[in-house]
Amino acid sequence: MTKFFMPNYEDNEALQEISRLKERHKSISDKNIFSITYTRSSKLMTDTVGHRNAENNERIIAIIETDTLFYTITLNERNNRTSALMLSKDGVRVNYFED
Repeated sequence: MTKFFMPNYEDNEALQEISRLKERHKSISDKNIFSITYTRSSKLMTDTVGHRNAENNERIIAIIETDTLFYTITLNERNNRTSALMLSKDGVRVNYFED
């Protein structure tokens, strides 16, 4: 099973969210993604692990790469629920955590 990188974060619900992604995709990368930069609605945006997502203001706990998409996994701290924001891989710049 692929090991996922969520710095300083262990949560059963987040792991379940990632397991659901694994069921829907042929492959999930085991690369440790630090941030992704992309354009949405003509605006340059960057999602960085440990920071807040500009769209929903939730803390980003992981960024997952599948065969066709990126998912930004965020935590809603009010109700302790995670969500996965989907993004096409087209035109995305990726920065990885150093090994």
